[in-house]
Amino acid sequence: LTPWRRDAAAIACMFLGGERTGSAWASFLFGDTVPSGKLPITLPASEANLPMPGAAEAGPVVYSEGLATGYRSPTWKVAFPFGHGLSYTQFELSNPSWTECDAGPCAIFPCFRLDVANVGKHRGSEVVQAYLHFGDDVAEPKLLLRGFQKTSELQPGSSETLTFVLMPRDFSTYNVGRGSWETQDDVTVRVGTSSVDLLEPRLELRDAPPVARRKSRESAARYDEHGEGKKLSENIKVLKKK
Repeated sequence: LTPWRRDAAAIACMFLGGERTGSAWASFLFGDTVPSGKLPITLPASEANLPMPGAAEAGPVVYSEGLATGYRSPTWKVAFPFGHGLSYTQFELSNPSWTECDAGPCAIFPCFRLDVANVGKHRGSEVVQAYLHFGDDVAEPKLLLRGFQKTSELQPGSSETLTFVLMPRDFSTYNVGRGSWETQDDVTVRVGTSSVDLLEPRLELRDAPPVARRKSRESAARYDEHGEGKKLSENIKVLKKK
């Protein structure tokens, strides 16, 4: 919790600091290194935006929130969202679009690309995140992180094009009753610089090149034929028995 956040002009957070932490801080504070890190957690706005145990007395604790924790919660208010992180410069994302090619992963799986431009006055790198939103008929959180990429160090005024590959598992959900993964068509792709700073327009999976969608489904079917989906189903059942 950060109840003091409004009293601070800036907040710097370092995870997993080691014996060279002092040098790292100095490099960052004096501008030798431009920050590009992103929060791997959600910092809540208050204690009310945290998961609470479902049992007040001794006995089994029920985690009734399920997957709706952190950035996946539709109701929690955050002080700093999952994936948030500032830089000494500014970036602009633009032109998200599906892409198709004759060779490489994009010949088999749906791929999309977007441009990242350094529109600030200093060099720096940006980490772009890709989230998926499943249709309302699927019991999944509204946003699920499915990938991220970091640009090279961009000079002011320069840009870079990033390409994301969506594997079958990325747009699949697991059906416990059937013991298998099921690919979904009603999927929306959102990209941005955090779980709340998301770019418009959105990309619809149904608009991806049809060849890539078909081959991706065939790949998912072969995966289940090899028994991996069945093994996962058996593992889940064992955990439930315990």
